[in-house]
Amino acid sequence: MTSLLDMNGFPMPQLHPRSSVAIATAVGLGSISALHVLWGRGLTFPFQRRQDLNDHVIGRQVSPSPAACNAVACLLAIAAVSVERAARGSSSVARISAAGCGVVLATRSGLGFSGRTHLVVPGSTSAAFRRNDRRIFAPVCAVLALGAACAATDGVVAVGRRVAIPRTPTSPKG
Repeated sequence: MTSLLDMNGFPMPQLHPRSSVAIATAVGLGSISALHVLWGRGLTFPFQRRQDLNDHVIGRQVSPSPAACNAVACLLAIAAVSVERAARGSSSVARISAAGCGVVLATRSGLGFSGRTHLVVPGSTSAAFRRNDRRIFAPVCAVLALGAACAATDGVVAVGRRVAIPRTPTSPKG
């Protein structure tokens, strides 16, 4: 078995596939958290005007308060840390939290795909928001939900079943 070597010639640690998925999921959640902090501070990225941000991302013309943006950012940051720690198997609390994150994101995804986000976010009804919800937000939530579920369990989550991935590479017995 060949292993990768670092600049000093020492073997590099190999990431378990579950760790790679968890890291990608945690980075995604952390990035979305940072975006919510910026929105709470008044930034309108990726739009030029607040009205466009509200129409395309919020679904109504009334902006959420900075406290609401920061609360969402805080929850997303907690989810990011939980997913990363759950993948390392550091605590059962992290696994439960990551599983909860997966359930919330899967629910948000399902509501987005079905055009019913307004049930949990009243007023999110603009045509631009619904289009973005189905094309962008719901798929992103679905991918993040799968990543969180993968971190919370010991393997890759498949439709209706769990596929086991060994935690350590197996070596042939000699």
